[in-house]
Amino acid sequence: MGLSQSRGGFAEWRGFSGIELAHPLARRGFTLIELIVVIGFIAVLLVVAAPSFTEWRANANLKAASREVFSSFQLARVEAPRRDTTVTICVSTGGNGIGKCIVFVDNPPASGNGTPDASEPVLREMTVPQGITLSATTLGFYRVNNRGFTAGGAGAITLTNGKTSYDITLNPAGVVQLTGPRM
Repeated sequence: MGLSQSRGGFAEWRGFSGIELAHPLARRGFTLIELIVVIGFIAVLLVVAAPSFTEWRANANLKAASREVFSSFQLARVEAPRRDTTVTICVSTGGNGIGKCIVFVDNPPASGNGTPDASEPVLREMTVPQGITLSATTLGFYRVNNRGFTAGGAGAITLTNGKTSYDITLNPAGVVQLTGPRM
């Protein structure tokens, strides 16, 4: 009884009967039991992690939408003095709580209707993703004049996904602030 070298290069055990048996360390692959245990472990991890991932994804969408609305206000503050005209941000809620934010040049400023006409260039248009509701203290439009200040007051916009929310505030000096998340 002892170890001997076989033709395949694997060590083999010789039993009492002289029959060559493969060394336990030389076998390859997994047993069915090992495979079932690993699959069960992965299944338990997925069941535990799936709700956390879903919540994380909803919060990531909310944060991205809030930053996009915030950057729309920043764009209006930059473009109004650069173009030497009034830039309007139109914030509205559509059906099913889906919000929309449009930044456009309100030409001529005397029209001031707060909606983009065919002759007025749209600088940015975004739709708030599904699952996020947009609400504002003053739904309608916000104007930024050619000096970068708000024309017609301030306002606040809130974006929420039901659990978490972000606030965007615009003060009369034209300063835009993004605060959140609030739970």
